[in-house]
Amino acid sequence: MLELTGFHGPPRVDRHLCSLYSRKRPSIAITPPNVRSKMSVTELDALERKVTELIELCQVLSRENRALRGRQNTWSTERAKLIEKNELAKSKVESMISRLKSLEQD
Repeated sequence: MLELTGFHGPPRVDRHLCSLYSRKRPSIAITPPNVRSKMSVTELDALERKVTELIELCQVLSRENRALRGRQNTWSTERAKLIEKNELAKSKVESMISRLKSLEQD
């Protein structure tokens, strides 16, 4: 399992952009080009690891989302078939009741 440091709360995946959000966002300051060179290699490595973790998490969540949508489609199809079967059974029972009532009246 991926462990993201500096993030709190459950991650959410934007449907179109695959962006990761949280309640408390980590503070990543955008530094001007002349100051960037002063970032240490350790800081860049840590940032790169976090970005890689986010990309991996985004990919995992995207695969999970596709699987869930597939299951939802399967369940929806099965539900429609069951509704159709239920309606057919209901119709048959109503028909039997009508026939029984007509036999009773004779």
